[in-house]
Amino acid sequence: MEATMAAMAHNYTFLSNTPAAPPPLDVIPNFVDPYSKGYLSIMTVSICIVVSSIAVWAKLYTKFVVSKTHGWEDYTILLGWALFMCMVATAVPMKYEGIGIHEWNLSLWRVIRIGFWMNVAEVLYATSVCIVKISIVLQILKIFFPGRRTPLFFLLWGIMIFNILLYISIVIMEIFQCTPREKIWNPLVEGACVNVEASFIFTASANLISDLVLLLVPVYLLLQLNMSLKRKIGVGAIFASGIFACVSSLMRLIYSIQLLSTVDYTWVMLPLGLWCIAEVTSGILASCLPSIPRLFQHIRGKPNTAGNAPYTPNGRNTFSGRRPKRSKDPNTFASIDRMDESRSGKVSSDWIPLK
Repeated sequence: MEATMAAMAHNYTFLSNTPAAPPPLDVIPNFVDPYSKGYLSIMTVSICIVVSSIAVWAKLYTKFVVSKTHGWEDYTILLGWALFMCMVATAVPMKYEGIGIHEWNLSLWRVIRIGFWMNVAEVLYATSVCIVKISIVLQILKIFFPGRRTPLFFLLWGIMIFNILLYISIVIMEIFQCTPREKIWNPLVEGACVNVEASFIFTASANLISDLVLLLVPVYLLLQLNMSLKRKIGVGAIFASGIFACVSSLMRLIYSIQLLSTVDYTWVMLPLGLWCIAEVTSGILASCLPSIPRLFQHIRGKPNTAGNAPYTPNGRNTFSGRRPKRSKDPNTFASIDRMDESRSGKVSSDWIPLK
């Protein structure tokens, strides 16, 4: 027993006093007060927690209390947000251990601890972003395809199923990328791993494609609506957060590629992780923002008369030639769908004001 304890103490001393990476020429490792970009982690995480939390709870209040039209898109965004909160919580121990510091200024022990929490964050990221994207697709289906089965309807279901299968495979890969699992975060353990850098690039590329599709589908549907250009621009602004999600995915891909040519992982992984946080936050906003105008209308105490407003100057749909449906529920919020009827028939309710 004493021999085992002595060996563990010796191992810890070795890990705590050995640089995790060789320093560049003429650079002396600094374990005492090295330069750190960790402050970016605290700033970004704090902003994203506040913004995403306000958006989610405003949406839930609107859907559960104001309009009473909650559905699976609301339950999934709540679950996605909860997993996202767990994900960003891992930034605390990673900041403490030294994420954002050059790897030669960190001991092997601290880098091993960062690697452990990074793996936890990767699993939580994949699950949270998957559920957030499910919420976005369900939101689009509820808005544009209530009771209708068009080719685009089945395409959206295909996108959702593809995302579920994609992120299940990513979670499995993140959990079992090394044998034994401890080798994921401890390079001194003997074992074998898949190409971790390649897995980062694959995940980032798949995310970017998925985000682009989820951005372009609502834009295409919006262009089909029989509205004025001014109104389309106003409604399109609701989807602007989807653009930032695509930018975040692109930046994540760029930093993932950088991992192929660097040994300074703790320096590069910080911005990569922050772009992941920004991407999930953007997805949460994309799911929640469509409900916010209804909340503002409720706060102002204005009666909901948009449901009886005409869609076009002549009150007819230029696509189908039929007079649009009107809401029978005075408490429901005028939606983007009520602005126009597609060729396929009726539309949903509870979304964005006409005025």
